[in-house]
Amino acid sequence: MQPETPNTRSPHATLLLPPELRNAVYTHLLLSAKPLWLVPSPRTPQKFRLREHAPQDHAAILCTLHELSRVSRATSQEARSFFYARNSVRLVTYAYEYLPLFTSYLRSLGRAKRGMLGDLAMTGLMYSSKGEEEEEELQKLLGGCTALRKLELQLNVRQFCASDLDGLARNLRGGSELPRVDFSGWARVIARLERLERVRFLLTEYVDEAAVREGGMLAPEDVERSRVDALARALEVQLVEAVRLQGKCVDIDVTYDGGRRMPYWGVLWH
Repeated sequence: MQPETPNTRSPHATLLLPPELRNAVYTHLLLSAKPLWLVPSPRTPQKFRLREHAPQDHAAILCTLHELSRVSRATSQEARSFFYARNSVRLVTYAYEYLPLFTSYLRSLGRAKRGMLGDLAMTGLMYSSKGEEEEEELQKLLGGCTALRKLELQLNVRQFCASDLDGLARNLRGGSELPRVDFSGWARVIARLERLERVRFLLTEYVDEAAVREGGMLAPEDVERSRVDALARALEVQLVEAVRLQGKCVDIDVTYDGGRRMPYWGVLWH
């Protein structure tokens, strides 16, 4: 009998099963009933791990995915495609500046795995000092998540309205005029994602305690909740129209998600 070589090696047994049975195997081994919550690993640059107190089966799922990746290239590809397409991934950034962490996570996946993501949420609280440059990088990376069906981003309202911060400040202080926000970048990203069914922006008003004490930032408790709710609804109308102009129809929700003062943790992984 001719010995097996890398070119003659038989397919792994899993790949010999009918597609519906392979799908059942992956469902049993790799599908989580609850979202997989990830957090940055402060001591390991550009690395992310399961959040503290994650369900035990989440660690088992990741371990199984790693083991399947060692079986064969074809099995690895199929297992990873199932994992990223079918699971809900949630990234939490705590009180660090979130845009650098959003982009770091997406870059850490690589192009192939970004293109497999089906349901992604990234939560941010503290407004990023990097501003426009980091937001453009985030939009570019999200544009490569071509399999996305659901996208949820929690952003500071100042980030969402970064193109007209003066107008936002006047509105939050009681002015009747809405900020003139340029949504063209987000509209292009949403329009590019052909499989996208729903996108949700949760706007927060978390601010640095020190900045409030120094008088450089309005405290969340000094802003009427009804005013920010109305602002979110108006921004949703603007974004929907910008996306429509790109020829895309998708379920878009912009909601105010509250806020408070909190310590600012700075930028992780300088």
